[in-house]
Amino acid sequence: MTGLCGWALAGRPLPAPEARAALGGMSRPLDRAGGEATSLFSGNSACFVRSWRSVRRAVETEGLLAAIDGAPLWTDVRLAKIARESGHPAALVEAYRLFGDGFLSSLKGSFSVAVVDHGRRRLLLAVDRMGIGRLYHARTADGGLAFGTSADAVAAHPGVAATLSEQGIFDYLFFYMSPAPSTIYREQSKLLAGEMLIADADGVRTERYWRMPYREIASGTEAALEERLRTLLGESVARCVANEPPDRIGAFLSGGLDSSTMTGLLCRESGAGVRAFTIGFDSEGFDEMPYAAAAAQHFGADHVAYYIRSDDLMDAVPRLADGYDEPFGNSSAVPTWCCAREARARGVDVMIAGDGGDELFAGNDRYRHFGIFERYNALPAILRNGLVGPAVSALSGMGVTRLAARAQNFLRLAAMPMPDRTFAHHVLVATPLQDIFESDFLSAIDPDAPVAGIRALYQDCESSSMVQRMMAVDLQRTLADNDLLKVGRASEMAGIEVRYPFLDDDLVEFSAGIPGSLLMQGGELRGFYKHCFRDFLPPGTLTKQKHGFGLPTVEWMRLDPRMNDIVMDAMSGFGKRGYVRKAFIELVAKNLAPDGSPYISNSAWDIMMLELWLQSRGFAA
Repeated sequence: MTGLCGWALAGRPLPAPEARAALGGMSRPLDRAGGEATSLFSGNSACFVRSWRSVRRAVETEGLLAAIDGAPLWTDVRLAKIARESGHPAALVEAYRLFGDGFLSSLKGSFSVAVVDHGRRRLLLAVDRMGIGRLYHARTADGGLAFGTSADAVAAHPGVAATLSEQGIFDYLFFYMSPAPSTIYREQSKLLAGEMLIADADGVRTERYWRMPYREIASGTEAALEERLRTLLGESVARCVANEPPDRIGAFLSGGLDSSTMTGLLCRESGAGVRAFTIGFDSEGFDEMPYAAAAAQHFGADHVAYYIRSDDLMDAVPRLADGYDEPFGNSSAVPTWCCAREARARGVDVMIAGDGGDELFAGNDRYRHFGIFERYNALPAILRNGLVGPAVSALSGMGVTRLAARAQNFLRLAAMPMPDRTFAHHVLVATPLQDIFESDFLSAIDPDAPVAGIRALYQDCESSSMVQRMMAVDLQRTLADNDLLKVGRASEMAGIEVRYPFLDDDLVEFSAGIPGSLLMQGGELRGFYKHCFRDFLPPGTLTKQKHGFGLPTVEWMRLDPRMNDIVMDAMSGFGKRGYVRKAFIELVAKNLAPDGSPYISNSAWDIMMLELWLQSRGFAA
């Protein structure tokens, strides 16, 4: 694992032996991969950086300690020249000296940065615009601030406690991950995508240095926009693989729009023989291997197909539970890790992934689904109140109960504001919480906090378009908090570095200028994107239903005896922690029977991964 960690602004300088021991403990979670490590100590500050690419990523000069991790790009010509000749840390020092906090407008790509200004007793932390990089932070006992790209690293600082947060437990069960800026620990927070932190004599504060610059009117004809998209995406793929040996590069290929596009553009850039890796499932409704094989054949890629087995699952689950620095329940981390493992076994170091396409080009079904309610609410009030309402009441009076119930549910959802409507059917919204959680646990949390965080993201978007506002929410919650963490960490565990062409800064800003109505032209998800690549992608890819990189979790928990034992043991252990009621654990276990409800039994996976993570970190029941 690569990354950085350290502390700044401590109340007193640590003696050298103590400082080295403290930094050694913090750096241990980052020591799982090779590369060059740099340790810096200066008075009451210290920093450790480990780079996969064996490139120095931290310097101390001119009263500044500067560290940077990731794949940064400098848009300022002078800074780019310094980065080429002297390294990114030197460019970071010069950028901060010239522009102060404003240097972030010249920094693109993926990154986590820390700048300690000794003269001003000031610390700046920041992550890239899309949240590929990560940074956690916590106050230390002596008034300083510990930071790191891993929550484990921050928790290892001797002046930082690692106390489980009841709110963090609830948030995890709501999202099956820990949403920024909160964490599973009471003492820690983490930065949102495009956010920076300043710590100085005035305290600690965060602010967004970048927001998605949405526009609701297209800046060009549809044909010109399509040509620009094809150009930008092709250039982004080329940059992602520049200077990489072709035999060390591969692509994730699920058979969907984005992974197929990435595979095709990679083949166009690198030539024939590009290896594309697909995970298949011997389970009806989950296997997309035929679509992936068709795409590989269409582009002339060397298709490597692997069908996941029960043994793979048994191997992956404990690895993944321990490998994430916060509990992570997205079950598609399993096929992601298996896919990366197969690629690494064949000599691949770098993988191209299609993450971000749905969040930039309107590919999530809820964008279309909730647009129906917006169109209904745009009808004149006299029609909604004077015609539709009475008609629904009449249906109920006529005994057409099923249709009446559906109509009443529609009206109920239509009356809810956005974005609350998106969680109306969530089990932790639709079910009385006292039926799930113990009273002491409920008294320690704010049950509205998860949705309140979504509201804040929705309202922070400067667009009035519902589609663009929902995409802004998904850029943080679905992409940065979930998918990028899933793919990046699972692949890193397998020894693979992942690159994301869709998240190129220029391409991202271009996508913000395409109105939601054009993105979903004809009411079709990804309508603009599909039309743009209609002559490039296989016909079957353009017409297939959206699936995702999932796996038959419920089926395996039910039918595989070994997996069922792990799940049941984990749920039993979690039930003893005082968070959830015994009756709820029993309900979930009951629904793992073959005739049980998948809606309820899905919770078993999330509980299992949480409990295994708690055990891996030594939290006793």
